[in-house]
Amino acid sequence: LKVNTYYPKNMYVERAAIDNKEQRFTENLYLNQESNRVDIFIDVPYYSNPDNLVIEAKLSGMPTAKWETVGKDGKFSISNLGYGNHTFVVKMLVSDKGKFIYKKINIIISPYFYQTLWFKILAFTIILLLLYFLIRWRINFLKKKNNKMEEIVNSRTKSLSDTVEKLEITKTQLHKE
Repeated sequence: LKVNTYYPKNMYVERAAIDNKEQRFTENLYLNQESNRVDIFIDVPYYSNPDNLVIEAKLSGMPTAKWETVGKDGKFSISNLGYGNHTFVVKMLVSDKGKFIYKKINIIISPYFYQTLWFKILAFTIILLLLYFLIRWRINFLKKKNNKMEEIVNSRTKSLSDTVEKLEITKTQLHKE
């Protein structure tokens, strides 16, 4: 006597509840960073006992990514994802021999304007320009101060040399007398 086993042939990953608002998608799920909780639904046309389903999912690209079992409700919850491209992978057992079918969904979360590469380049360039102009202003300030000091030194040196010259003249006149 052989017991027939029935496995589902396909699964559908095309619905998500983003902050409790349902949204449909095909291969790419676009999210905002403001989204706190995302529930992705895995639908399987299998009308036998749901305990016989073996469905696992993971979010690739995360350092702690591991396969997690999806419950009977077919819902996988994700919260607080950072910006960027993430890959959501679902696998389901479809045979006695351990064969799985896989489904991949790209989750794309757009960055805020200050998280983009262009903003970082612009901010870095502005900081460099400010630094350049600050150094240039400081050099000009020191050059002007140096010129003023040289003028003061030159004027004092001239006055001292005039005084020394007068003293020399007076000394020579005193020696003549």
